[in-house]
Amino acid sequence: MQRKSQPTTRELILVFAGIFFFAQSASAASVSEIKDRIADTNSQIAEINQEIKQYEEDLAETRAKRNTLENKVSQIDLTRRKLSSEIRVTEGHLESLGYDINLIDQEISRHQSKINTSKESIAETIRHLYKEDQLTFVELVLAEDSLSTIFDRSHTIIQMQAGVSDHVSNLQASKLALEQNQIELERNRGEVAGLKDELADRKYIADQERRAQNNLLSETKSEESSYQKLLDEKIAARNRFEAELLDAEAQLKMTLDQSALPSPGTEVLSWPVRNVIITQYFGNTAFSRRNSQVYNGKGHTGIDIGVSTGTKIFAAAGGTVTHTGNTDNGCPGGSYGKWALVRHNNGLSTLYAHLSLIKASPGQVVERGELIAYSGNTGYSTGPHLHFTVYASQGVRVDKLTRANGTVSSCGVMPISPRNGYLNPLVYLPEE
Repeated sequence: MQRKSQPTTRELILVFAGIFFFAQSASAASVSEIKDRIADTNSQIAEINQEIKQYEEDLAETRAKRNTLENKVSQIDLTRRKLSSEIRVTEGHLESLGYDINLIDQEISRHQSKINTSKESIAETIRHLYKEDQLTFVELVLAEDSLSTIFDRSHTIIQMQAGVSDHVSNLQASKLALEQNQIELERNRGEVAGLKDELADRKYIADQERRAQNNLLSETKSEESSYQKLLDEKIAARNRFEAELLDAEAQLKMTLDQSALPSPGTEVLSWPVRNVIITQYFGNTAFSRRNSQVYNGKGHTGIDIGVSTGTKIFAAAGGTVTHTGNTDNGCPGGSYGKWALVRHNNGLSTLYAHLSLIKASPGQVVERGELIAYSGNTGYSTGPHLHFTVYASQGVRVDKLTRANGTVSSCGVMPISPRNGYLNPLVYLPEE
């Protein structure tokens, strides 16, 4: 009796290859389109980044000019345009990531289809081998017309066994690729979530700048004399704050335990911004001596880093955000403005001041390099920058400024320390 012929391994592989080729052809056009869109988006991002670079240069130029109303309005306008470009860049990154996710989705679908096809092919081959394996040599002789046919069938069985091995290898490779694609997909989705948060942050900061510009023009009625009067009032507010801070800190006494501090030059801190331009150094600098009306001859308590509004601020080391605040609520333009204090695990604490937006919360544990805020121009600040102070943790505390006569400053709570609790940040930072 003639048995029905089963498909050979070669036939099974050809069927699988046809299905796989069709799946690839069907998606080739869309993949090509997506890659073109990604290239276009990245090209646009590069162009916008050039705009941002030009805004940075223009802002640096305006900051070097005399502080006038026209110059101040120009600074705010440039900052807004730079933030608008940064928003467009972030939107571009989101769009590009969306395309990447689409591509990965297609890859996952392709590999899943390949896995399913391989499983079906393996199952069909195994069923055929099982049936062949059930036949005895006598049954094969009786079922076939000649020995050559028997040998052909035996050769086919060997080929099919090799085919099963190939299918299993393909299946394993597809499964591994699928797992890697899924990991990449989840990473991209996480990055999308982070970019959406950043986009919201930049829009918030841009709205703040718009309000600041409107308020400035409203208060001054676009008159230079009115602006200079506001500027004088801001300097006076700063002077009052400095006097109150010195008064409060003069009452604090501390014997500094040097053994509790990191050794100088150990670079236990990293820079809180990516691009470092120091505009004011720590201590009794030439600037602080020339501006004794601001620093009361006591020197600068940190370093100032020139950055534009909306620059990301990162934790200088791992630790805990102990406090955040905004002195503008009690004494507008007179102090740190929006600030955050981080206590590290090495005996140091760091202050980040004049912020536009604080992202970290009190009690939050942060890692070195983690985003904690965006730079700004809040508090007493003649231009956007970051004020960065390093304290000996053993001395700094957050409290209201209480004067020697028992009265309390209107600036609210802020970090205060004995004068010997202020440390030179450059001792613990890498060289610029």
